[in-house]
Amino acid sequence: MKKLSLVLLLFGIGFSVMAQEKGPTDEVQIQNLVQESFDVLFSAYDLDQIDQFYTPDIKILENGEIWDMDIIKGILTNAKSRNSAIRTNKFEFIETHVDGDMGYTVYHNYATFLKEGEVIREIHWIESVVALKTENGWRIKNLHSFPAAEKSNCMKALHLILFFFLIGSGQANSQETSPISKATKQVLFLGNSITYAGQYITYVETYYRLKHPESSIEWINLGLPSETVSGLSEEGHAGGAFPRPDLHERLSRVFNQLKPDLVFANYGMNDGIYKPLDDLRFQKFKDGIHWLAHAISTMGAKGVFLTPPVYDPAKGEAYANVLDNYSDWMLSKRYTDHWDVIDTHWPMRKFLEGKRKEDPSYYLAKDGIHPGQTGHWLMAREILFFLGETEVSAFEEFSEAIEDMPNSRELLELISNKQAIQRDAWLRSTGHLRPGLNEGLPMEEAQKRYLN
Repeated sequence: MKKLSLVLLLFGIGFSVMAQEKGPTDEVQIQNLVQESFDVLFSAYDLDQIDQFYTPDIKILENGEIWDMDIIKGILTNAKSRNSAIRTNKFEFIETHVDGDMGYTVYHNYATFLKEGEVIREIHWIESVVALKTENGWRIKNLHSFPAAEKSNCMKALHLILFFFLIGSGQANSQETSPISKATKQVLFLGNSITYAGQYITYVETYYRLKHPESSIEWINLGLPSETVSGLSEEGHAGGAFPRPDLHERLSRVFNQLKPDLVFANYGMNDGIYKPLDDLRFQKFKDGIHWLAHAISTMGAKGVFLTPPVYDPAKGEAYANVLDNYSDWMLSKRYTDHWDVIDTHWPMRKFLEGKRKEDPSYYLAKDGIHPGQTGHWLMAREILFFLGETEVSAFEEFSEAIEDMPNSRELLELISNKQAIQRDAWLRSTGHLRPGLNEGLPMEEAQKRYLN
């Protein structure tokens, strides 16, 4: 009995020691980091400990501003000198996730300010943090704060954190490259009027052929104006002339006639039908994208999804926010479902915002929707980067990227003409319900033209 008691005692001690050594989980450590950072920095204003909470390249997004380490130190120094109130902090964590050495958390932040024992102010934010695990423990890399007064801000935080989580892990904006395999014979592009216009596809094919003159890949554009993958159409679309075409109606015919090895899909711009963010419309878009991913996989091709291009906020902040949310959801699929997703949205938005600081009248799309040459190049640049042509990131315009390549202008013109003939012929052959388009040539005649 004594031996059994001794064994149980030793087992209990060993179990207790192991439990103590295990310590809090990474998720709990990140939550504690958030709590302690506010208590030490924003309540006690102890700047000497700032390196215990933030990475040197910390970025805080607050009220539309971006604060780096120097700005944060200046703000806290000023606050310490003028604030006599006592701040207390309370947190309610919504979601915390860890992936290796990166983690994020989304939470409610409640701050109460007291002076002489009386509450003088209470503030409620929805916030998100991206944290990096360093050799010295977890540190905050990005923090994003929204006033909780707006109903949509919780959704903003939940979706935007995914984008900044990618930035924090160095994985935003085509974070991985995936060069085309030697077995690839046919590349297909699906999408709406932006894809139908095709300039970004022409840029991609031209640059790729200039870099790989031995390539015999067939690049096919089957974009269709007004199309959605959500199946939605606003009342009175096109003045009541016709509802928006739905990819569901034609995809089976496309895959019956074409056997692409690689499919790029660019949807989202029309899928919210230019109305404010709505859960039901958002779910229709998600369902459509999932359906398309399954269809591509079923026919044995590799699918690559593009986030929708930017909708100019100057034309409407509400719909710009819709595409922000759609884009962040698509980016999250890289990690939840291991999809290949190329981000065209946020690089375009960042480029537009940068140019607009220099010239408030600058635009990528005159109507806020359909990008011009620069916008199409920004899209093509992200695709080419994904395909392994990483040097393209140095060029703001396509003309700069090809200026030193022999016969580049001539090839661009040839491919542009070929793409238009081929697109219209394939749309005629596969069929669609969108009125008002050019009637394509019969396929045999079209092939003779663009092969010659």
